[in-house]
Amino acid sequence: MNKNEVVTNMSMLSINYRTVGNKSINDWVKDSGWAAFKGTVSTEDIKEFLKTMPQLINSWLGYSQDKRCDGWYLKESEQRGYFTVGHYSQKLGMTKESKYSDPIEACAVFILKEFNGFDMGSH
Repeated sequence: MNKNEVVTNMSMLSINYRTVGNKSINDWVKDSGWAAFKGTVSTEDIKEFLKTMPQLINSWLGYSQDKRCDGWYLKESEQRGYFTVGHYSQKLGMTKESKYSDPIEACAVFILKEFNGFDMGSH
């Protein structure tokens, strides 16, 4: 598996998780090839892929909204015009929030943070 395939697998997780088989998110992350490329995949790599499939942003927004655990989130502002990537903890609430006017950039940042948050066995 090469880096481009891993970026594709990472970017498609939000759709594949819902539509292909009955694998857990942890299994999808493991099968993506992420572990072998952790530290080499950048936000820019993911942004380039998302530019070819911007419809994935809505899928990632849904994925984030459906999460029911501590971790990273992606949300669109109610006023529209910007997106927030932040971290939620039951103890601390929403923290580490960053705002982005570019939805592709926000989504790429979220995807990378989400994958970096996996401890290949903790999710």
